[in-house]
Amino acid sequence: MSKETTNNSARRLKVYYIGNELIEEDSIHIKVCEKLKELLNDVEFIKLNDPLELLEVNTFPIVLVDSALGIKKTMVVDSPQMLLDESIVSAHFLNLAFCIKLCATMNKNFKFKAICVPTNINLEDAVSEVYAKLKDIRESVKLS
Repeated sequence: MSKETTNNSARRLKVYYIGNELIEEDSIHIKVCEKLKELLNDVEFIKLNDPLELLEVNTFPIVLVDSALGIKKTMVVDSPQMLLDESIVSAHFLNLAFCIKLCATMNKNFKFKAICVPTNINLEDAVSEVYAKLKDIRESVKLS
């Protein structure tokens, strides 16, 4: 993949991520975001320190990247119920899922797209899969 350029007049897509670099199962998506930061000029990657920071975001849909246990391929989740499903468990256990559900309860306009990355995927494949998902999201979200 080569570095993409963008029209400066277009607003950049914001992508949020949270995790712990010291925990292997919770760090693959952080490495992916750091790598994609170098490649995508039209995407702003924002590292959260606490999932409750999502309550301050008011641009929808919120795009998130996170590690997920129990999945084989990178997937996009856009329903809080899917995050709580036993087959798709956030590496943050219920913290991120709880905050997303809280946001949805507090704001009827709340929408999100979480790109869930398998915890056991190699970095090159993860970067490629998240890149493809972000491309799809960028095309489906109108930025003005």
